[in-house]
Amino acid sequence: KFALEHVQVRQREPADAEARDPERAEQLALLAALIPRPRDAAIRVLDLGAGYGPVARAVLATFPRAQVTLLDYSEAMLEHARPRLAAYAGQVRYVLRDLSRPGWEEGLDVPFDAVVSASALHNLGDPRRIAALYSEIARVLAPGGAFLNLDLVSAGGPRIERQFALVRPAPRHGPIAE
Repeated sequence: KFALEHVQVRQREPADAEARDPERAEQLALLAALIPRPRDAAIRVLDLGAGYGPVARAVLATFPRAQVTLLDYSEAMLEHARPRLAAYAGQVRYVLRDLSRPGWEEGLDVPFDAVVSASALHNLGDPRRIAALYSEIARVLAPGGAFLNLDLVSAGGPRIERQFALVRPAPRHGPIAE
């Protein structure tokens, strides 16, 4: 029963996530634009936790000559990415790996000009594993390369959260819950 429910949830995830794509489009475009390379450069990008490919699509829209490697632990999610990125078939590569363990980078064609990720790495859950992953990412970057991560983070405690609240833009969908 668990396996069937898991498959059904994984099949719904891309549709659920794509419904939020218009809200995330500006964020993903900014993430891609922050890659420190000329827009016409033939850059190499690694997309961690790539899922159905929204980050890769933003990178390819910004860098038309880019080569993007989509890395995810779910074959089903990578299969959802293939038709969404079919127009870029010659520029994308799909790699099945598990970021929760060291060694995920073995066999990759490194280095990369950028490593990108969005809404994925927090799912690892273990702050020590996430910190170790950041070191592993640094080893696959080319000199002058960048790691850009759009993800959920904690502000670091009540004092910092209060300071953040002072500079946070007004919420889009009603007041901040106290």
